[in-house]
Amino acid sequence: MDFGSAIKSFWTNYVNFKGRARRSEYWFIALFLLLANLATTVIDGAVFADNFGLFLEAGGWGPVGVIWSIAVFLPSLAVLVRRLHDTGRSAWWLLIGLVPLAGVIVLFVFTVFESDPVANGYGPSHLDQDPLEDF
Repeated sequence: MDFGSAIKSFWTNYVNFKGRARRSEYWFIALFLLLANLATTVIDGAVFADNFGLFLEAGGWGPVGVIWSIAVFLPSLAVLVRRLHDTGRSAWWLLIGLVPLAGVIVLFVFTVFESDPVANGYGPSHLDQDPLEDF
């Protein structure tokens, strides 16, 4: 899956928590969200240019960043759930993210794991269709 296809899949599967997300899809979305978050920070910084201290006091959260974060919360969660499904894990593994530091590290490792090479309880394997999976 390429960058454009991953973004299209992200928006078309807005709240789809079923199925599987390939490793390439997940990491292209992570890159997209990183770039978009940087852009919203720049826009909010420009909006608060006259009173940059207020922007910093708000933790770098401006109106554009807040609206963007609300808009992408559910699809971001959905793609993470589908990525866990692709590695053969239940969405309940998201709860490990509540453990400070260690939980986030465990979730990160799970997203890096290779996909299940065969169909699992969450759907068929996509390995035959994704040349970037071995990347």
